[in-house]
Amino acid sequence: MLFIVLYSVVVVALTTAQNNSYINIVNDAAKQVSSHHATLHGHINTVFNNHPFYNTGTKTPSCPNPNDPSAVFELTSTPELEANYPLTLIANELATRSQLATVLASEIPAQSGLNLEIPVDEPFDTAETKCATKTSNVWTFTSAQNRGVCWVLQGFQDAVFAVNCVNPVCKGCDSQKSQLNSFTSWEQNFWASFNFPNFPKADSGFYQTQSTSYKNICVPRFEVRTIWAYCPLIADPLKIVREQIILPSACSCKKIRCQ
Repeated sequence: MLFIVLYSVVVVALTTAQNNSYINIVNDAAKQVSSHHATLHGHINTVFNNHPFYNTGTKTPSCPNPNDPSAVFELTSTPELEANYPLTLIANELATRSQLATVLASEIPAQSGLNLEIPVDEPFDTAETKCATKTSNVWTFTSAQNRGVCWVLQGFQDAVFAVNCVNPVCKGCDSQKSQLNSFTSWEQNFWASFNFPNFPKADSGFYQTQSTSYKNICVPRFEVRTIWAYCPLIADPLKIVREQIILPSACSCKKIRCQ
């Protein structure tokens, strides 16, 4: 009986010692994993936070803005301006300048026979656009020839429209991603655990390569138009003149390199 008791004590002691040994092994392994993760965490934070794009001193990549050469003309498209259109003054001048009236009458699109319309091209004309636009009739502008604010002559020439981009960022154009932000869910959670202060959001329009960042933005296109205008500040009684202006005429999605 005493032998059985002693045997049991020895077995319990050995089992306890063995369990304690396993616990120590597991604890040591956990400490190594934790230490390894901390080292990895520190290393990756150092790499990314020292990167020009992710550095805490640069909150957002700096992207160039498109130039607007039409800005100097101060184009106005407010519908309320129609009520102030100097119709009577223009008619009075044309009554005294019969030759100009004849020339202008020949340029009226509806009377010249040159009134073509571009047919609808399905499905392209009705496809979803990446850059929405707003088209507005231009009523006045500031002359580049020091003639003050002039009125675009309405009806005697093809309509003068300004086509402006509605949004600065292309719709649906940020689908091309690099490996840095094309993560699966578990990868996203992993990288998120490092709390990079300037890691770009999914809806920012940005995507990056290892050394360069880009953004897809809506960029306006411009055209030069030669038009007839009525400039009331001209000292000469002949106030209907030829003018040139720069107009925003379209909008397209462009991939822009940022710093």
